[in-house]
Amino acid sequence: MNRIVSFTSRAGLNVLVALGLSLGACATHAKPVAELVVANGLVRAPVASSEPAGSVGLSAQGAIRDQRGVNRAQVWLIRNLGNSSRTLALQSKQASFELTLTLAAREQVWVRSTELSAHRLWIDNSATPWQNAVSGTFQAPQDLPRVGTVNRLPEVRSTRTIKQKAHQTNVFWPIVEDADLDSVTVAVSTAGAQAVPGLVNAFVLPAATGTRSMSLTLNDGRGT
Repeated sequence: MNRIVSFTSRAGLNVLVALGLSLGACATHAKPVAELVVANGLVRAPVASSEPAGSVGLSAQGAIRDQRGVNRAQVWLIRNLGNSSRTLALQSKQASFELTLTLAAREQVWVRSTELSAHRLWIDNSATPWQNAVSGTFQAPQDLPRVGTVNRLPEVRSTRTIKQKAHQTNVFWPIVEDADLDSVTVAVSTAGAQAVPGLVNAFVLPAATGTRSMSLTLNDGRGT
């Protein structure tokens, strides 16, 4: 099944994204949080019932590095300890990253951001204090199990506005979410795009100006 999503950058980059997704039966499985966050960029899980009620919080969880040891992304954990859903935006201080999310009651979500500056939450027309990124390597060894019989399609969560710097190479690392907790494989079809060594689903786009078209194929690995 294919889904078409349109992206447009503030610099005039138009991106057409075709999502090629295969459907199949789901099985019992468990995936490490760290593996899912690196591959997909966004992972949800319930908050433990033993934790007391509270408010929404944000904390830096560590860096994701490429095979040369260069920091390429920071992982943030947003936790809603309240008893009602909350809609919020995660924003970077350099204003190049913003992602709007709705968290269910007692839900937490890990988000991968390629912006390495401080981040904050924007909730109910007010902002939380800036939280600095941390230099330690992101680690989340816990597994997230899932049991089901229906395979749900991965969803693109990246903002529909993609900022690209003219005359420079740019790293494109799309954020996707798979409700079945599958690691999604992304393939990019555009002239000159190359995978970033040591990173899953991250691509270097060649320097360019003007408009560029691009297609993505997302595969959740479940076959037909």
